[in-house]
Amino acid sequence: MTLTIPCPGTIGGPCHGGCEHDRCHDARALAAKRCCVCGQFLGWEVPIVDDDPARAAHAACVRRVQAEPKPEAAA
Repeated sequence: MTLTIPCPGTIGGPCHGGCEHDRCHDARALAAKRCCVCGQFLGWEVPIVDDDPARAAHAACVRRVQAEPKPEAAA
């Protein structure tokens, strides 16, 4: 599943300041995770592939890896 986390304080995004909403906490926690491909924070307003929460990644990183040529298998 590809998703984008809206910036805090915007429509659909988490509250701007600290709050007790579970949805806001979950959004902040996901944005603070590191991409399993490039190691950068997933962040806000960036498409994220989150099929496996343990291996969340930027959608652009996943596309780049999928587009890389596969090494030839030794015969």
